[in-house]
Amino acid sequence: MGSSVAFFCGPLDNKKLQNYATSLGLYLVSSRINKEVNSDPSLGPYCYLSLVPKSMLHPFGNPPTKANCALYFIVFFMIAYL
Repeated sequence: MGSSVAFFCGPLDNKKLQNYATSLGLYLVSSRINKEVNSDPSLGPYCYLSLVPKSMLHPFGNPPTKANCALYFIVFFMIAYL
């Protein structure tokens, strides 16, 4: 796992973690600009932590739907699930 930190939790723990990130002023942003972060982590187990909402992120790709850190820093965030 190298530079990764693994943790496992249930849906309630996951929701608390998401709420904590939000309380720190961070946004959970889907990897696709045109989608929302899934409330069921088994259906979409990763997203980004961002300092800005997804409307301020720079989209890229063809079509331009992927989130990009060209203008603002984003951190890859793996949502824990069982």
